[in-house]
Amino acid sequence: KKGDNLREEEIESIRGFIESTSISPEFVEKLAKKYGAESIAEAFLLRTVDEIDYLEYILRQYKGHHFRERYPNISFN
Repeated sequence: KKGDNLREEEIESIRGFIESTSISPEFVEKLAKKYGAESIAEAFLLRTVDEIDYLEYILRQYKGHHFRERYPNISFN
C-alpha cells in the first residue's frame, strides 16, 4: 500500500513486526528494500521526508541491541 490508507490492524501488525525481538534489522532492511518502507514510516507516524533516514532511526530505536558491541561471555580461573 506504500503507506496509503492503512487500517488500524495493519498498523498494529507493522509495529509488532518491527518491535519483535526475533526479527533482525537485516531482515527488516531486506523487506524494506524489496517492498518499500513507506508503510513502516506511516505506522510509526514518521511522514516521509527525503532528508531523514527514518528506517535507520526506527531500527536503532527498537533493535539497538543488534548494533552494540558484544563481548564473549567467558571467564578465566
